Amino acid sequence: AKLMDSLTADSVSLYHPPFHATRSAISYQQIWSSTDFSIAIFVLPAGTVIPLHDHPGMTVLSKLLYGKMRVTSYDVPAHASIVRPSLFGITAKRRLRCNLPRHEVVAAETSTLMLDPVYGNIHQFEAINDTAVFDVLLP
Repeated sequence: AKLMDSLTADSVSLYHPPFHATRSAISYQQIWSSTDFSIAIFVLPAGTVIPLHDHPGMTVLSKLLYGKMRVTSYDVPAHASIVRPSLFGITAKRRLRCNLPRHEVVAAETSTLMLDPVYGNIHQFEAINDTAVFDVLLP
C-alpha cells in the first residue's frame, strides 16, 4: 500500500479527462490479470456511482489518481460466511445485518484505501467530481 501512495495519473500515463471516457459512463481499463492478482483503473465521471458490492474473501487496494469521491463501506458481519456469492451474483439475494456504515470523502492526496475480507468489504464509490481509481485485487 505504501508504494501505491506515490501513484499519480502521470505515473500511469492517464490524462484527465481520458479521451475514452464519456460524461455519463464509468470506464474500466484492465492493466493486468492473473490468478495471483489483478490491476485495473476505473474512471468515474462526476455524479456516477459504482453501486454497493463486495469482494468475497479478497483484499483490495484503491488509490485515487485524480478527483474526489465519497466512499460508503460496511464490515462483513462476524457470523457471515467468508465464502458466499457476490452481492452482484445471480444467486438468490441474501441479507446481512451490518453495523452502521462508514462514510468518507477521499481525494488523490489521500493514502491508499484498503479493504480486506472483513473490513470495508461491502462498499460503494460515488464520484464527487471526475475521478480515476487505480485498483489492485488480491485473492
